[in-house]
Amino acid sequence: MLSVTDLLTIQKKPNIKDVSLQLFQEFYKEHLCGRVFHFELDDTDRPSIKLRFKEENLCHLLGIQYIVAKLKNKHEYAGKTGYQKLENGTLTFDFLKATDRTWFKSKRNRMLYFPFVHQIVQNPTVIVFSNDGLNTNLDVDALVVCSLNEGGVSITMKSYSSLTCSRVLSNIKLGLPLKGILSP
Repeated sequence: MLSVTDLLTIQKKPNIKDVSLQLFQEFYKEHLCGRVFHFELDDTDRPSIKLRFKEENLCHLLGIQYIVAKLKNKHEYAGKTGYQKLENGTLTFDFLKATDRTWFKSKRNRMLYFPFVHQIVQNPTVIVFSNDGLNTNLDVDALVVCSLNEGGVSITMKSYSSLTCSRVLSNIKLGLPLKGILSP
């Protein structure tokens, strides 16, 4: 099993057998949650972007809402209640797999690439995104990206004025039409 410290420097997607949702929750709590990451940009329209991680956003960042969508009590797996279920060990990979195997499989990479969020905020490339003319459901204003040998990982933000991380995408293709790339 990897440790919280190991997650700071991993170079490839971890094996699901080497991590747990509780490990990700500990990592989030120690290295991301409650902090504001401020990126100074060389752009007069957007001189800076601030990104804040909150406890109640972790389940969303991991994509858990998709896996539990059919449960009557799905709201218990979001926000602060979901965070507490991660923390106390009642929300696990096994639970999610048993809840909806298809959705679990489709969101597994999103969860496994989650530790790279810390590396993204340490050395990001900020991309102003436009979905004009694209066949995509991605409706965001900016991507904060980190390239990996295996592809890429990004954090998406809907609004520059919003200080909350919206979601994590894995293996994003960077050959999209972009408004501009901004380096902090």
